[in-house]
Amino acid sequence: GIRTVSHVLSIGGAGITDPQQATLPKPEDLEALDASPVRTLDKNAEERMIISIDKAKENADTLGGVIEVVVYGVPAGVGTYVESDRRLDAALASAVMGIQAIKGVEIGDGFLEAMRPGSQAHDEMVVGDDGRIARLSNRAGGIEGGMSNGQPIVVRAAMKPIPSIPKALRTVDVTTG
Repeated sequence: GIRTVSHVLSIGGAGITDPQQATLPKPEDLEALDASPVRTLDKNAEERMIISIDKAKENADTLGGVIEVVVYGVPAGVGTYVESDRRLDAALASAVMGIQAIKGVEIGDGFLEAMRPGSQAHDEMVVGDDGRIARLSNRAGGIEGGMSNGQPIVVRAAMKPIPSIPKALRTVDVTTG
């Protein structure tokens, strides 16, 4: 079946800052993720995130962060390459952007792909030992041309710090200017 696993990559810039260096969590990691106070498998990143949270608390401030969701078991062909409103990547991005405080969505290596030449940006295909088509990487995050390709779907979301902070910020009174 389809299994979904999420974890925190960074909080306030502390943690795993290069998602390509992170190990994708698997469904069997759920118990370990649930045991982490910041929902990460990386103990060093966990320590840095907790320190960052403690410092923000001391400074009466809030932090944003980056989360990653991995979906396993989605068969190839979900979505469409034709209608924009039925593209799987568009639907996922729309759903994630609908969450309060989310300011960015990345599928696969999306933002990194913008900096790579085409020869390094795409997932090469080969015939696997079992005679089936296989990919040598998952830079596309499991979605190509608006459709799932059978690989794990990888979606990252950037969340801004919440504005409810005890520290006073400048603002404008709309009735008096």
